[in-house]
Amino acid sequence: MNVQVELPEKKRKRTKKTKNSYPSSSPPPSFSLLPDEILVSCLARVSSSYYPTLSIVSKSFRSILSSAELKAARSHLGNTEQWLYVCLYDISFHTHQWFRLLLNPNGTLPDSVIMKNKTIEQLLVPVTFSSSSNLPSVSKSTIAVGSEIYVIGGPVDYAPSSAVRVLDCCTHTWRNAPSMNIVRMNALASLHDGKIYVTGGCLGVKSCDEVFDIKAQTWERLPDPSGSELSYCDINFGWTNVKGLDSLREKYDWNGSTTKLVSCGGKLLLVWQGCGNSSPDNKKILGTEIVLEKCVGGELWGKAGWLDVLYTVPRLRQKLLHCLAVSV
Repeated sequence: MNVQVELPEKKRKRTKKTKNSYPSSSPPPSFSLLPDEILVSCLARVSSSYYPTLSIVSKSFRSILSSAELKAARSHLGNTEQWLYVCLYDISFHTHQWFRLLLNPNGTLPDSVIMKNKTIEQLLVPVTFSSSSNLPSVSKSTIAVGSEIYVIGGPVDYAPSSAVRVLDCCTHTWRNAPSMNIVRMNALASLHDGKIYVTGGCLGVKSCDEVFDIKAQTWERLPDPSGSELSYCDINFGWTNVKGLDSLREKYDWNGSTTKLVSCGGKLLLVWQGCGNSSPDNKKILGTEIVLEKCVGGELWGKAGWLDVLYTVPRLRQKLLHCLAVSV
């Protein structure tokens, strides 16, 4: 008798699922799916030098990077950084170009720059804006406020203007701020106690001083000080000669050249256009770090730190216009 015996089926091989494996139809979780408060906490611990790049990830990222919550978180952690922004003006083409000084978060030069055989030739890195259209002209009344740069009034198309444009240095995007009450051309602007004071630059107007409340984003005309108690203000400035920088001045004479001195990262940065007494060359923009020390007797001494060529100007008609320190 023939007996048919069914052979046992071979056990199918099963692949073990790992914790990190996901069905092909479901994408891995996204960083952007985290709650905003978690994103703010994470981004507050990242160097602000990465913010412009992160801003192009999505609109939500760009919104968070510009938010007051992120700025408050960075301030609470003591993680606020200062960056130097430089603006060059091309006389031939009447155009402006913005740059950012390439520094480490602690304010020092990259190691590759300090070495004799440099791998980085330009320390001023061109700023790439999120939108290349409608970039504003840059007047004398350009001022840094926290992480933003305000460009106030004209010239706009070679004419006075009341427009105010703001550059967000976290995202490298421009926005419009409320316009002034009066059109101006190359006015003077100063920052004091959370307000921007603007004077001059207007024609045919006797009293044209205005003040901008940054928090409220409103302009207010200032009264005419003539004939009032405010018509005279006695302010005494204590100017002191800084000693110890004679050798620097002898080697690099900045007399007659465009020179900018700005406080950045708790130190003074001196930026000027030109090379030196031996071979004048206005195609180079140089910079040096100066540390101030007050000695016994009240004398103020300065010690020069790093000194380097920050940028080689491609055209002779390109001039140094602004150096501004922003806090991000």
